[in-house]
Amino acid sequence: MARKFGPDYRGKYVVKAQVQASGRHDGVFKENGFKGGIHVVDSPEEVQEVAKNMCGKIMVCPETGDQGFLCRTVYITEELDALKEFYIGIMLDRSQNCPVIVYGNWSDLPYAHGVSHHEISYHNGIL
Repeated sequence: MARKFGPDYRGKYVVKAQVQASGRHDGVFKENGFKGGIHVVDSPEEVQEVAKNMCGKIMVCPETGDQGFLCRTVYITEELDALKEFYIGIMLDRSQNCPVIVYGNWSDLPYAHGVSHHEISYHNGIL
């Protein structure tokens, strides 16, 4: 897949384990001890090696508990320079029975620092 970027591509690749959990940076794969669910690499060969260490393996993250989640696929993209990172997500507020948009600066979010209580912004209802 990384080769589809073309022979002239000189950037770095980002390989992300696709598991339904946050904290992938701190995750470990049970079967082989491979650390981290997000890797930045330099070549298609390294993409393949990282993907082999992730796919078909169970990743344990701070959020998953000891059972972890099976990584069936990886996401491969180019590395970009970001001046600032943001998070946005849509959740269901069951007490209000409506969608909630949660957003904030990436560094301000709980799982970016491993804290359990933090103030983030949200919007109730449909925009």
